[in-house]
Amino acid sequence: QGDDGWQPRTGRRCSRMSSSKTPLILLLLLLFIATMARCTASAVEKPWKILGVRPNASRKEVRAAFLKKARKLHPDKNPGMEREVVEERFKDLYRAYEVLRAKAGEGGGGREEEEDRCPSYDYDIDYEALVEKFWKSMKETSEHRYETPVIDKVIGIDEMEKEEDGDGNACYVYECHCTGSYLLAGGLRKGEAETVNCDSCSKWIHVMMK
Repeated sequence: QGDDGWQPRTGRRCSRMSSSKTPLILLLLLLFIATMARCTASAVEKPWKILGVRPNASRKEVRAAFLKKARKLHPDKNPGMEREVVEERFKDLYRAYEVLRAKAGEGGGGREEEEDRCPSYDYDIDYEALVEKFWKSMKETSEHRYETPVIDKVIGIDEMEKEEDGDGNACYVYECHCTGSYLLAGGLRKGEAETVNCDSCSKWIHVMMK
């Protein structure tokens, strides 16, 4: 036959090979997209970003930041927020708190190079009991807010432990007998006094700056 009737077979073979590679390329592309999405999600879920602290924050800094963020979830401050949303945000805060508290206990805080890693929450936490305790604490705080508080003790601000919250602002912490804490944000001026409630029970203390 002449050249006009001849068709090269290599073209068909190359076409078949190209089409057979298409599913593999698509699969690799999907895996890449999934990986990028996971990394994007992990950036949002980093525990130190949730609490607003440094990756190598101390236990005191982590605790102060957690208490401050948890207080912002109080129903009185979020009247339009649904209960489920509040609960999920509190769970995220507590997970981040547990991760950073454990890291701080192991070696004085997480390492800066760990900032690009996804946090792993491997803690066996009873979230139902935790959320129930959270709502009970919020309810007690609301109920006592409009009552004359019964002062458990009167202390000077110098008896409280000075710490920093996630924003680098000074705050003062005093441990309660119930294992909860009294948190005074910002401090006091000379001659001032403030009544502070425990974050876990219905007790109050009167803090004075002499």
